[in-house]
Amino acid sequence: MLSILLIVNSGSWINYVFDRELDKHAEKNIEFFRFISPKEMLFSSFLSAGLGLLLLFYIDVYLAIIGLSLFLVFFIYATPPLRLKTIPPLDILANALGFGAIPFLLGYVLLGNPLTNQSIVQIVIVSLLVASYYLFISYFDIETDREFGIKTTCTILGQRKTIYVGTILFVLSFILSIYYFAWNDVILVSITICLPILILVNLFRKITLIRKLVSALFLIWCNSVSFNLFIKTYSIIPLTLFLVFILISITVVHIYLKEEN
Repeated sequence: MLSILLIVNSGSWINYVFDRELDKHAEKNIEFFRFISPKEMLFSSFLSAGLGLLLLFYIDVYLAIIGLSLFLVFFIYATPPLRLKTIPPLDILANALGFGAIPFLLGYVLLGNPLTNQSIVQIVIVSLLVASYYLFISYFDIETDREFGIKTTCTILGQRKTIYVGTILFVLSFILSIYYFAWNDVILVSITICLPILILVNLFRKITLIRKLVSALFLIWCNSVSFNLFIKTYSIIPLTLFLVFILISITVVHIYLKEEN
């Protein structure tokens, strides 16, 4: 888990470096560049990824190879000349692989489980969920990306179709979960809990309200997964993650209340 965190964060830092002008134009908070230069952030990202890969290599060489593929996905997603985030629909595919399929695959290899048809479907379901969330969160960048001349899947679809396609992917993952999983499976339970929020996302058109609902969707998903895993395993790790996401939820609510006031 620490290795995945280090590699994923390294990809996020690289993305910040190459998106700094766009983020500045979108009036996003990039105050951290006052304290760290882009070159230093790139160096830190490679250092973080290298440490994550070393930890995976210590466990198993195959894990390290999968971890390297995870880093490469994030790297070519953010950096020119490929910059997959500007090549629809490869932007969705890169997110589905980086945040869904590859970390899930790492878990299977780590536990020594063979890749069966059901496990492949599980990977597909998680990838669909990530692709769905990518569309929801990218909804807010459509106008800025268009102004900056950046083409993404969302700029092609437009705001309304972006929400609809994201909903279709989410519902498809729900249908596959019903067919392949038991009623008390972690993924199926979490998706079911999130369905009311998903319905509300499609009912409203006010962007600030959609932003709150999408944040709630993500946080409820993470909290429900962590809590379900704790119930099934009684492990301290999912309990710790659950408490962390609770703190994040409180912070997000505080930010929104502050903005409204």
